Amino acid sequence: MSANQLSERLALTGPKDEITQLADTFDAMMDRVEHAFDAQRRFIANASHELRTPLAAAAVAEAHGAAPSFAAQPSGGLTVALHLPVPAESGWAVSSQTALPTHRMR
Repeated sequence: MSANQLSERLALTGPKDEITQLADTFDAMMDRVEHAFDAQRRFIANASHELRTPLAAAAVAEAHGAAPSFAAQPSGGLTVALHLPVPAESGWAVSSQTALPTHRMR
């Protein structure tokens, strides 16, 4: 059993004794764990998608004191470049560039 294979269950058969009750309880717990992992995966996918929008890029840049630059692509997409200021003593340089699809309204 692993985070990628949460659907496996004991599914113990036999007389209804303490062991089968324990196995049933374990299977019910694994159902709840599997549903929690699925909910977390959906949340991460949705949050990741939302953070790739131009509006989110502008909000992140503004919160960090930088202005994003937007460039239209021939394919109809939009490239957003962020260059966030980081204190020199940190030793880090933060820069991100993401190509985003544009949504046309009719």
